[in-house]
Amino acid sequence: MNLKLRTAFDLAAVARDAGKRGRIEMKPIGARLSFEVALYRIILRVLAVYEKAKPALIEGARADRSTLTMDAFGISDIVSALRGSFSQAIALADNPLRDLFRGEGARHDSRWIEQVNSVIGVDLNAVVTSEQVQPAIDLATRRNVALIKGLTDEVAARIEVAITDLVSRGASTKEIAARLTEIGGFGRRRAQLIAVTEANKFNGELNRIRQTQAGISRYTWSTVRDNRVRPKHRAREGQTYRWDTPPQGGPPGSEPRCRCVARAVLDFDEPAIRRSERRRASTQGRRAVEAALTGFTP
Repeated sequence: MNLKLRTAFDLAAVARDAGKRGRIEMKPIGARLSFEVALYRIILRVLAVYEKAKPALIEGARADRSTLTMDAFGISDIVSALRGSFSQAIALADNPLRDLFRGEGARHDSRWIEQVNSVIGVDLNAVVTSEQVQPAIDLATRRNVALIKGLTDEVAARIEVAITDLVSRGASTKEIAARLTEIGGFGRRRAQLIAVTEANKFNGELNRIRQTQAGISRYTWSTVRDNRVRPKHRAREGQTYRWDTPPQGGPPGSEPRCRCVARAVLDFDEPAIRRSERRRASTQGRRAVEAALTGFTP
């Protein structure tokens, strides 16, 4: 069954007209590991600027230590240059980030269309377009550029503080090099956290957009069911929530490292039940009014 082009529609109503009954929970569409890895690699390319600067940082620290001054050509100038190189690398990362999110959006759309067609027999190709998720792609790109900039700013600040402290205490070149390596490890760990969190957050946003576009107001919380799942998220496994009233912390994928996913819920009988309840309530209300006017209790 093909749908006419429009931005929003009632998938449950369409399926009900096609004879579907009962309740269906769609399979969850989660973020791919390859997407997370690709995002991580983009961030690492920015951080690679630091690895290239390490020899100069060590040499600058050695120069500052030999003169016992903090204003010699050394750390302050090198860190300033490092910040500039970080800014250039971040600017170059904008297009790869945008392309990555755009590609993942297309992959998600393909999975969603295929799943709906397979389970319900409705072809969404006419209503699912890339333009509908473009705002989410733009937002994800800007957010990740800001996160990467925040990370590089913190790396640069840690370098300057650490080396200044070590030089003032007369630390050896070996100690300084070890501290720089430690800061590099911090950067990689933070890069991984950003990649995991942002991959799942973007996937969660795509689920929200596509489900609400299809008139799906409810979802079932689905975890990956391993020992890394948050206790509060483990307690939500199988529970049903509404997109317009998310639980504390937000819908699946909102919190750091959250790998939970929203399973779309389609209840084909629900609208008919609601109409029946409204009719019964209306009848009971009318009878109550009549009884009050006549003094007769049915």
